[in-house]
Amino acid sequence: RDIPDPLVQAGASSTNRANATQGSVGVKEAYVEFNVPVLSGVTMADSLDLSLAGRYSDYDTFGEDTNYKLGVRWKPYSDLLVRGTVSTAFRAPSVSDLFLGLSDSNPAVGDPCSARVQGSIEDTNCDADGVPDNYAQINPQLLERQGGNRNLQPKEADTYTAGLVFSPEFVPDLNVYVDWYRIELTNAITTLGSETILNNCYGSAARSSTCALISRDTAGNVKEIQNLFLNIGGIDVEGIDFAFDYTLPWLQDFGTFKIAMDSAFLFEYTEFVAAADGSLVGTEREGTNDGQRPAAYPKFKANTDFLWNQGPMRASWTVRYIGSQTETCNDGINPPLHTFGLCSTVVSESQDTDGDPATPNEDVVVFTENELGKVFYHDV
Repeated sequence: RDIPDPLVQAGASSTNRANATQGSVGVKEAYVEFNVPVLSGVTMADSLDLSLAGRYSDYDTFGEDTNYKLGVRWKPYSDLLVRGTVSTAFRAPSVSDLFLGLSDSNPAVGDPCSARVQGSIEDTNCDADGVPDNYAQINPQLLERQGGNRNLQPKEADTYTAGLVFSPEFVPDLNVYVDWYRIELTNAITTLGSETILNNCYGSAARSSTCALISRDTAGNVKEIQNLFLNIGGIDVEGIDFAFDYTLPWLQDFGTFKIAMDSAFLFEYTEFVAAADGSLVGTEREGTNDGQRPAAYPKFKANTDFLWNQGPMRASWTVRYIGSQTETCNDGINPPLHTFGLCSTVVSESQDTDGDPATPNEDVVVFTENELGKVFYHDV
């Protein structure tokens, strides 16, 4: 439990208002694991092992759950190791996820209903919430209430991995690692952030369940956004991790020189949120940056180390690379369709938004975005 003093809970202190956090989680579990050697010392199977596991869980907050794992570890010859797994997994809601008391925050958020384009999806959805056509956001910071959710269910996942380790005998001190993964999460436990809550609500023809988290006054102003922990529809992630390390055989009179790289290619990171009709609305995150959460999803990133050792002396040069990303953007320039300022405009396909056959090709503004360029960090 974490009990703020009465002034903080009442919002009468100089700090932000915060409510008490208090709760507990009880669990009983049983698990079994097997490691099964299948082959050893035969042609194309220096070793072949299976790993099997199962776990039963009983939580007093949400009930029962059962998970399993099947893994294969195959070494066709001494230089090469191939491995793979298929498994289910879950993460139970924590005390903080369930019982975190509401606290106030005031992030900078752009309201999609402000200075919207007539006839756009945002315009239609904002009208449905009674927001006046001439509404303009005055305060760039909106009240956000962050907190737990006692109705959370466990986050569950199906996980698939495959990879190899290659240490060739003909190139001593070289190790290469390649690992593919795909993770399909359901009931993911996360907070969306106010910007995502607003965009999911007003930016899609299928009204999202996030609309229930937004409250407005009669003038259309946002009174508060509840950024609670939620079981969102899910997350699908796929990528490849590539790494190697190599100790150079040359220049040994001058010490030991080693190169090591660890990199990640992100092919997919899609978040799904339930719409009002029960369908899932997917948002592709790969290659984007959401400063609200905060979370960054570069499609490629890598760390490379150059290391030198000679007796009591050592030196290193680390290069960190992060690929380019886009972020949603509001630089205060209205209307949003502009060619100057920080933001550039993303426009949907042209369509007839006003019903006038004489003007069938109006452009519909979806949102504005800013490009964050690729960056190198050097540490010597």
